Amino acid sequence: MRPAAPAAYTTALPPPGDRRCDITVFGCTGNAGRSVAFHVVRSAAASSKPISVGLAGRSRDRVEKVLSGIFSELEGVSADDVDVHVLIADASDAPSMLSMAQSSRVVAACAGPYGRYGEAAVVACIEGRAHYLDITGEVPWVARMANEYGSAAEEAGVALLPFSGYDCVPAELGMAMAGAALEEHCGEGSARMATLNLAFRNKGGGFPRGTLETIMDSFEGKTPDRKDGDARFYRKEYKSTVKNALSPVNLIRPKWSDQAGTYTGPNLMTSVNVPVLCRSAPTLGFSGDLVISDRSIVSGRASIMNGWGLIPTVIYTGVLVAGGLSMALPPFRWWLKRKLRTYSYGGDRR
Repeated sequence: MRPAAPAAYTTALPPPGDRRCDITVFGCTGNAGRSVAFHVVRSAAASSKPISVGLAGRSRDRVEKVLSGIFSELEGVSADDVDVHVLIADASDAPSMLSMAQSSRVVAACAGPYGRYGEAAVVACIEGRAHYLDITGEVPWVARMANEYGSAAEEAGVALLPFSGYDCVPAELGMAMAGAALEEHCGEGSARMATLNLAFRNKGGGFPRGTLETIMDSFEGKTPDRKDGDARFYRKEYKSTVKNALSPVNLIRPKWSDQAGTYTGPNLMTSVNVPVLCRSAPTLGFSGDLVISDRSIVSGRASIMNGWGLIPTVIYTGVLVAGGLSMALPPFRWWLKRKLRTYSYGGDRR
């Protein structure tokens, strides 16, 4: 189970020349991008080494407003403590995107839905020789980008690191940590993982606007299609793993978790987490007969009063099913699109 070194890590090169920004957050005025910008600025202020930060968006006024708001929330941190640059970049303006990439060592792309706006940042980073990461959970789009630009990125020595946000990182860390624990207790080379049961406790998160728009795009058939000759997103031997994990029966049916001591329900991120885990599994040393369960803990403290979590799990699942059925109706999507014009989810930094 000793992981092999991924090619993306072994071929990535330091960006050439002097760059104004060590890391640039593109799309920092959006719901999720603003949160990423907050943490980048806070980390730069706390770093013992100087880190220059770029905040990029279409409107200088909006970017500066975001920056001002970040400093107002960071106690004891001012503009004198962090080297921050405001960059103007628009996904529909290729020269502005290239200029942003050429000014940065790393670009964190946060402008979604990525199926609409993401490709411009990928192209700019390859041409501008800046390393790229994003926070998407759009598996078909990432597969399209990998097939379209993977070779060009490798030739340029540019690392493309999608799925670098909450959608996937906790699940991948769970797989890696479980594998490390097996090796520690069973001995290197003798450990084998047959089943991975993930259970995430819902702490009251919400949906950024881009995520809701991504969901609507998927219902409207706007996700990228697989083309003839495309490499599979994950190896063929993991096909049954994904199929079983995403089957409606397995998703909807409440399941008991021995580890958590409660019933669990569907995880909204399962359709993202499971394909990503199957893509990572060979690198982490896990075989193709792996069984993955990705669930949500929706109850508080499990007790006889709530059926050991069964009652809130059934209610939660019913709400999800009703929401999915509503999303399939064009009038509901039309109503939601109108609501999204004024919707904003600021997130919870905890």
